[in-house]
Amino acid sequence: MYGLGAGESLFAYEGLSMENVRRAVDVFVDEGSRSKVRFKSVVCEDDPIEALRHTSLKLDSTTIEIEDQEDHFSVDVTKVIERDDLEDGQRVVKSDFAFFQIGDSNIWTAVTGHRPDEFEHGPLWVLKKSEPVISNFFASSEDLRTVLRRFKDTFPSGTEIIAKKTVAYSRDDEGEISWKTRPFEEIFQMAEEEDNYIDKMRFVVRTDSDVRVDAFLSRNGKLKFINGDASRFFDDLLSIFADVGQQKADLFGNKERSEETGDVNEIDISFEKSHFTDPPDNQKLIKALDELSNSNITVYHNNPYAHVSVFDNVDGSSCDVFITGPKEVSIVPSYRGSFNSLMRVAEQISRELEEGEIIENSQEDYTMGDFFNA
Repeated sequence: MYGLGAGESLFAYEGLSMENVRRAVDVFVDEGSRSKVRFKSVVCEDDPIEALRHTSLKLDSTTIEIEDQEDHFSVDVTKVIERDDLEDGQRVVKSDFAFFQIGDSNIWTAVTGHRPDEFEHGPLWVLKKSEPVISNFFASSEDLRTVLRRFKDTFPSGTEIIAKKTVAYSRDDEGEISWKTRPFEEIFQMAEEEDNYIDKMRFVVRTDSDVRVDAFLSRNGKLKFINGDASRFFDDLLSIFADVGQQKADLFGNKERSEETGDVNEIDISFEKSHFTDPPDNQKLIKALDELSNSNITVYHNNPYAHVSVFDNVDGSSCDVFITGPKEVSIVPSYRGSFNSLMRVAEQISRELEEGEIIENSQEDYTMGDFFNA
């Protein structure tokens, strides 16, 4: 069950509960250095189990079986992959995972000990296919730094967190893998000085010479527990990371324009740098939005200001994106603007331009003049 190797024996004798899942994780990672437990955290504004059941009905190549275990759900996935280059033209990937809610938040997390292939075609596959009810969220570099700072504060004084492997990207999408072993604060500072953003990091928590936790986290909600104290990972790190997801849910959720009043909850992104000083600079935003997957754009204006409409092919959401100043961009949701869609638009802008400060700016119905000075 859940690909947890020898740890699964606990379920036969003591039942299937999250407490025993944690204990099984401890046993599993103690089996060897190659044993890793994989996690995926997502935002679910509505019932995620209903969403998974609906996904099961619409996917011809995938079967999803769900069982309520009281404090979590067991999800079994069987996916048939058909390709001409495969023996017999197909292969079958089976996997299962525990799916549980983090406290009372809108954040749910899948956990499994299965290998990367089963992880990709199991939880990652069905969660992705359950958009927009189940949605990814993205943690900025500053979010990741804050998570590690808060996690460090849960340990005794003198504890340090050391980055073992970091992947950072520049704005031209060139990824750099760093094997430099140094305090995580230095890694984030270096990325900031070089105008890079942190994508993922493996780190260890050390108190004196003891490794308390060896783990991995990323901006797209994928985490790994590699070694150490599983309770620390479940109780502290996952909960702290869920706070980031909940902040995103509060910021990007329920932002559709009111059908009754026309009132709108726009989302403003403020940058430290001046990205739009001349009309040709508008192309940077247009290019970034044009490269957003599963979407189409319409450019209404690109000189002297930019006004771009983004239509999301995933769920039919749409929004208007305006350049409102040298350092500002505004995202204005339409009558249908899901969390999933708005989060993707903001993340695309952050990755391609700069990770700016993102705030909500609620106001009554607007006109074009509200965005620009006369």
